[in-house]
Amino acid sequence: MDKVKVYAMSIAAILDRPVDKLLPLFTRDRQAEILRFRFNADRNRTAYGELMARYLLSARTGVAIENISFGRDTLGKPFCGQSEFQFNISHSGKWVVCSIGKVLNGVDVETAQEIDMAIAKEHFLVNEYNYLLMMPEEERNAALLKLWTVKESYLKYTGEGLSGGLACIDCLALLRGDDRVAAKNFILPDNAVIGICTLKELLPNKIDFFAPITFLK
Repeated sequence: MDKVKVYAMSIAAILDRPVDKLLPLFTRDRQAEILRFRFNADRNRTAYGELMARYLLSARTGVAIENISFGRDTLGKPFCGQSEFQFNISHSGKWVVCSIGKVLNGVDVETAQEIDMAIAKEHFLVNEYNYLLMMPEEERNAALLKLWTVKESYLKYTGEGLSGGLACIDCLALLRGDDRVAAKNFILPDNAVIGICTLKELLPNKIDFFAPITFLK
């Protein structure tokens, strides 16, 4: 079976543009959901994330991108009823990412940022917190982001989301590949961090990048 693929796209150049031209590509209900966001940046991240997933599913199924539609399971995880492919979407800052494959997968992206160690103490396992404390201080925040994205990608893999609880996930075990399900990190050009979770043997070896896409052809 083919490995899960992860795609990343920077929308920095179009982040704050009005989303009006994209809206006809969505159902009326979805348009209304997108417009509930107050800021153009949030609207664009949401719209481009969904369009990216539809584009990737269309390329794999032959179904026209305008005919790709999503549903949500009982836990709120999106799925495409027209395809066997499983996918997941995440966005942060200027980045939109999407993972896709024939098995369950979850992906998370976080922009480079300072995170208080008090948050790690509250949401991380003791072994993870001690692992961070042992690191040189200048490396600690980057390591924390890596663990955080692994936790979130795992919860998106299971479909539980944050309701599943960050504190019960052993990120270090996932990164080591101790079990059948494992995780990996990738670093984007501006030090944003991606976490991807799926079956160990199907973890991707690299990130594939899209140039900014208008989806308006």
